[in-house]
Amino acid sequence: INWLNLNHSLFKDVFNNVPERIDLPTTKMHYLLNKGINSSKEVVLSLNDGNPFLAHYKRNKGNIYLFTVPLNSKKSNFPEHALFVPLIYNIAIHSQLTTPIYYTIGLDEIIEMPIKSIHDHTAIPHIKDKVLTNNSNKFDIIPEYKVNGQMSELIINGQIKKAGNYFITRNNINNSGISFNYNSAESKMTYHNSNQIENLISEYKLENIFVMDLQSKNTIKQLKELNEGKRLWKLCIIFALTFLSIEILLLRLWK
Repeated sequence: INWLNLNHSLFKDVFNNVPERIDLPTTKMHYLLNKGINSSKEVVLSLNDGNPFLAHYKRNKGNIYLFTVPLNSKKSNFPEHALFVPLIYNIAIHSQLTTPIYYTIGLDEIIEMPIKSIHDHTAIPHIKDKVLTNNSNKFDIIPEYKVNGQMSELIINGQIKKAGNYFITRNNINNSGISFNYNSAESKMTYHNSNQIENLISEYKLENIFVMDLQSKNTIKQLKELNEGKRLWKLCIIFALTFLSIEILLLRLWK
């Protein structure tokens, strides 16, 4: 092997850093794959001659990982190599059916569930807020339901309005749990700029509301005036001294 596709998900968290002279598995023989057009093939490990050692194919909603070398220590040292365990482990992890952590209310996303038995084909699915044996659920709906291969598809059609955790049941037996959240786009807010706010204050004649410029050097002064009001004592003293002076002048001239 002379090349690793480090961008492939199988190598995620396998290496902290890749040395320049990495020790790679060796092989004494390998099978040749048909080089026909196959857009779904992705080479994970490559041999010196350019042929794949490990190829990844996507088939419908499944994944196929194909080795061109027998997992036999007589044919290759790969089963004894340090790459063997993390690769096989990640293949198992990535082969599991993953479902979203939650679905979004109002988007009518398709909820996929594997069909586990023949009864899943005939039993009508329900979505409930609780699994109760006496059928006294406050919330119990029957979603749109269809079978697609080995998967069953549920469509809510806007029947769920409240965020929370729910149960998918068949014959009042819990099959799985699902969660719904509100659409985060509803929380995106738009704001008026300062000029628009000032226009609204003027339009509605809001006397006790004004816009402060936080970039101004007089911000502290403006805040003090808001908390303490405008201090007019200096003006009062000036006016008092002025009128006192006028009164003294008048008294002297009057005499």
